[in-house]
Amino acid sequence: MEGVTVCKIMKLSVFIITFLWCQMYESRHFELQELAGGVYAAIPKIGGHAICNAGIIDLGDKTIIFDTFMSPIAAQDLLIAVKEMKLSPVAYVINSHYHNDHIRGNQIFSDESKIISTSKTKELIEEREPGQIEQEKQYAKEAYSQTKALMEAEKDPKKQESHLMWCGYYEALVESHPILKTRLPDSTFEHEYIFDGPKRKALLLCYGSGHTESDAILILPDDKIVFMGDLVFIDMHPFMADGDPEHWKDYLKKVEDIDMAVVVPGHGPVGTKEDLYTMIEYITMTETLAQKMVDEGKGENDIETLAVPSPFNDWCFDNFFRVSMKFMYNRMKSIVD
Repeated sequence: MEGVTVCKIMKLSVFIITFLWCQMYESRHFELQELAGGVYAAIPKIGGHAICNAGIIDLGDKTIIFDTFMSPIAAQDLLIAVKEMKLSPVAYVINSHYHNDHIRGNQIFSDESKIISTSKTKELIEEREPGQIEQEKQYAKEAYSQTKALMEAEKDPKKQESHLMWCGYYEALVESHPILKTRLPDSTFEHEYIFDGPKRKALLLCYGSGHTESDAILILPDDKIVFMGDLVFIDMHPFMADGDPEHWKDYLKKVEDIDMAVVVPGHGPVGTKEDLYTMIEYITMTETLAQKMVDEGKGENDIETLAVPSPFNDWCFDNFFRVSMKFMYNRMKSIVD
């Protein structure tokens, strides 16, 4: 009987130690959400420097990182998390698309970690990052100061939270610029790239343009998990001004055919397949509103007073609604003209 008791105590001790170990790693920039054994979504903390969602996928003998955050400092915490959780070494790093908040952690990974993107994404990083960084250096410090002042003066909790997020964004720019080194992808693909490991398989796919001129997604077939990058925003207004709305909807419709249970967006909480449909509805909503404005002879300035339709009126990143509407309005107007 004593042996049974000792055995139970030992098992309980192992469970507690394992639980504490899994809970041990914390970053000021993101929270880890376990989706399956060895698969994690890294969700940004408001005010931190991560900004976008990232993924950690242990294949059993090597680990994939999906997107590398806005800041090299935040990305460094991804590496620390992998080591502290005793996951396999990082062998692959994926850039889903070229936007700064998904690629600027590239530089902290060793040469042994191969960075992968589509050839178009690599081309866009090389072409646009230098100018983007120089532009940011002109406005980031002032934008941070102004946003911080707005946050401190704001009484509305929702608006205050939004200001805090943008404070983190601008602060990440200011702090990272002195150490920033653009690291381009080492390897490119066009449509499909397969990863095989003893624990799981992963499939990197690109169906062309959508949120940008080239967007890649990562599928874990056995786990029924898909990392969507910025093709999906959940409970947050998407940035649409670099995209192709029709291709974006077509892309999402193709992804609908994939057997999945979990969808990891580029921004927002982890969701489900239903969030693909919601994203299509959002894009369609902006198209319909923009077309209505053009038909009624309204101007671009009228967008400033445009109410956000339900059910999207409670979403975060509400400034992106007007940015995307201006993009869509000018797109529709150019077709008419």
